[in-house]
Amino acid sequence: MPNKVLIVDDELAIREMLKDVLEEAGHGAEVAPCAEDALEMMPHYKPDVIVSDVWMPGMDGHTFCQTARKMSDASILMISGIPSEISLLQKKQDDADDFLIKPFDVENFVERVEALLEKRRIALGHTSDDEGRLVRIYQELSGTGRALLMREAKKISAED
Repeated sequence: MPNKVLIVDDELAIREMLKDVLEEAGHGAEVAPCAEDALEMMPHYKPDVIVSDVWMPGMDGHTFCQTARKMSDASILMISGIPSEISLLQKKQDDADDFLIKPFDVENFVERVEALLEKRRIALGHTSDDEGRLVRIYQELSGTGRALLMREAKKISAED
């Protein structure tokens, strides 16, 4: 069964592009045009990861994130076109698990989602001790360091 990712963004083109790249990478993905629709979908869809824009009409991404945390243990990746907004969210560190600034490279986006899925898998206890140590190292790295670590891990995995 593929992992489930819920994409919440008011821009149709962004929603569809992110859904397509995730599905091409082998993940299940559903989309919602607003936070309110996403909250209605969550009990039935039960996402492993939620990708949410920060600025949306109606309920904003920050409020959505807080509400989603009360409903689900899904990992949350916040995306924004405003770098200062991401900086503010990173300082709070109580809502999202990771952050990405638009525009972004889709390969980097998929790597971030996959890292959150792996982190969740390990948190649920589906891992070895070595994998747990790697996740703790991953968590201490910045975004660039995380992306490099994921690329190296994929190379090693491909060699096995």
